[in-house]
Amino acid sequence: MQQLTSTDLRIARAWLVFCAAIFLIFANWVPEEVDTEVGFQATRAIAERGELHLEPETPSAKRILEFASTPAAKGEAYNCRPGLNGLQYPYWGIAYSVIGVPAYFLGRTLDGLCSEIAASFASQSFTSQHLGGSDYFARAAVLALQPLFGAAALSLVFLACRRAGASPTSALLAAASLGFGTHFFPQARSGLSDMQAVFCVSLVLERALAFAAAPTAVRGLVVGAACGLGLLTKVHTVAAVPPLVLLCAARAAGVRSHLRALVLIAAGALPFALTFFVANALRWGSPWITGYEKSTAESWFYVPIHLGFTALLFAPSKGVAWFALPTFWIGLAGLGRLLLHKKWILVLPLALSALGAWTSVGRTIEWHGAWSFGPRYALLGYPAMAVAAALAIDMWSPRGRLFAGAVALAGCALVAPATFTSPFAAMAAAMEASAVREPKLGDQDRFQRLCLDAGPGGFLRAQHALGRAVLLRGGELPWRELDVDRDGAISVAALQQIPEYHSFGSIGWVGFGARFDRSALWAIPAILAVVAGLALLRVRQLARG
Repeated sequence: MQQLTSTDLRIARAWLVFCAAIFLIFANWVPEEVDTEVGFQATRAIAERGELHLEPETPSAKRILEFASTPAAKGEAYNCRPGLNGLQYPYWGIAYSVIGVPAYFLGRTLDGLCSEIAASFASQSFTSQHLGGSDYFARAAVLALQPLFGAAALSLVFLACRRAGASPTSALLAAASLGFGTHFFPQARSGLSDMQAVFCVSLVLERALAFAAAPTAVRGLVVGAACGLGLLTKVHTVAAVPPLVLLCAARAAGVRSHLRALVLIAAGALPFALTFFVANALRWGSPWITGYEKSTAESWFYVPIHLGFTALLFAPSKGVAWFALPTFWIGLAGLGRLLLHKKWILVLPLALSALGAWTSVGRTIEWHGAWSFGPRYALLGYPAMAVAAALAIDMWSPRGRLFAGAVALAGCALVAPATFTSPFAAMAAAMEASAVREPKLGDQDRFQRLCLDAGPGGFLRAQHALGRAVLLRGGELPWRELDVDRDGAISVAALQQIPEYHSFGSIGWVGFGARFDRSALWAIPAILAVVAGLALLRVRQLARG
């Protein structure tokens, strides 16, 4: 472990600004997945009523709750489930919705100032379920938090690499490989809670390394608070953080110091843990019911642990090995080198953190991340692997570092189509092509099969086909792109009225122009691009100096 210098902190700040600007340029302003919309409606409910449950007070909330009354829903509305009082509550961590409240009020103010746009959006639809529009800028503001959490996570990963002993150049390459050479970038564009959860894991990792280098009460309390915030955001962060917490106690001298470290961490986590248990008890009737219990053997997402874990890592259409190409493979090399050098103080926490994150989603939670580009539930294991990757790059020769850069660029090429087109639209196109090829399969079986298959109609292949179509043909995706013997273009009926699913519409400022028949807001990306360029120059200057 090593202490940071003032230059490290300046690099981290400039790197944060660069990543935030890039992610915001490509961010989506309207939910692509129903999960995101349910999260926004929960934020709105907290802001407007001080309640966590949904009420039919907006077109979207009404549509969500109407679905719960259908026999197929079995009382559950998308990612909500009925609580003890019969009202519908989102079943994920409450921190995701609570943190969005200040952004909601900011966006609502803009909606009030732009009444014409707000009125127009109220009559429109979004997402493939045609949820009704309302609160356009409020949604955009709440969704923008997740790109910012992603940028903050990458800044923390850089600092963690430096604390672990990597050089500034290797630390930056590892952080950049994670942020732009994996499905981290496409996920940062969306409004789902994964970026907030990754931020919590990254904060635990960086603060744990800081505590191991110089134990202080404040550092111990922050580690505990980060663990608690992760628990309140996404419950399976608990599988990724315990090995990192051990870093805090591992360097302490004597039993008393070990206990002091653990007590400080527990004290920092206690308020969040109590909130977690009380919220569970009030909603579901038991502090131990998290809401995710529906994702069990009765769910169509269920697979046995050995199959789920293997698929999570190596499935051609959703595997970590491809969607996190540089972070996974270079990180494995780093863990191997640490093991050979018997650096147990690092190799065990890093390896166990990644392994814990991945095994936790191998069975009871959707291993493939459902309707998203890549296995988004695997993201929690990436911060630890990025630190291992930085240490590997540091130990390699100049030729080896060039190879690491090449792998990172290959990762960028693989995920590139999902940075400017809609993953939801590509997956819907793959489902339609699969229905033509294999009409006897039901939708659930077809979806699960496509998650395992990158062949004709596979999700990964469909995303690249859509990317080529947008760049070369204005978004028209011929059937032959997915090896379907049919004339014409793929036309998913449920997506035809959604501007975000066409051409570059999933980029927020472009989708704005398409929705409201206005010029795209070119000033926003232009300003952000200048900010990103200046920040990158500052990073380069500091790293070289």
